[in-house]
Amino acid sequence: IPPLKIGLQEALLDSKKSGDFVYRHPQTGLHILASRPEKIPGPGLRALTSVANSTDYKFVFIDSPPGITEEVGNIIGACDSVVVITTPEIASVSSAARIATLSREKGKDVLGIVMNRVRGVSYELRAREVESSTDEEVICQIPEDASASASLAARIPLVLYAPSSRASRQVRKAASRIIGGNSIVSEPSFYESFMASVRRRFRF
Repeated sequence: IPPLKIGLQEALLDSKKSGDFVYRHPQTGLHILASRPEKIPGPGLRALTSVANSTDYKFVFIDSPPGITEEVGNIIGACDSVVVITTPEIASVSSAARIATLSREKGKDVLGIVMNRVRGVSYELRAREVESSTDEEVICQIPEDASASASLAARIPLVLYAPSSRASRQVRKAASRIIGGNSIVSEPSFYESFMASVRRRFRF
């Protein structure tokens, strides 16, 4: 998304006007309340619950930084459910386990663990080891995929840039599980595949 002059900082100061600060992403139609790099003013993320509750959206997704900090605690506190993202390395899984524990302590429903950037090499932790460490189910494993880096460089979401890629299929699987659907991942239509090739060619 482009640099924005208004966003989360303003919404935290006046949650009743949160909708005025939302950016609509032209490619996906997603409504995004983005945070800028500068310090969050006033009550900070303690007001995040009020912002989330002020909307009429069926689903509100909050992207949290890793680790256990006061800000992360406030983010978890504003959520009904939590999905924990980890890579298959010991340090990342240890952090994921702490996040899952904190979420349960706060009475939140942990929907599962998403393993990201999985390469399948011998020294990576396996799904069963991640589940044992976090006491939660691994709901999908997103593989390391060159398409992800290419989509980032092209500034096009992966599921639009390369909808047939292995990573895109797993992202759609995770999305389906999170919103309560089945885990069957349908193949992109001819139109979706054609538009993806056009986007890769012309980067729009």
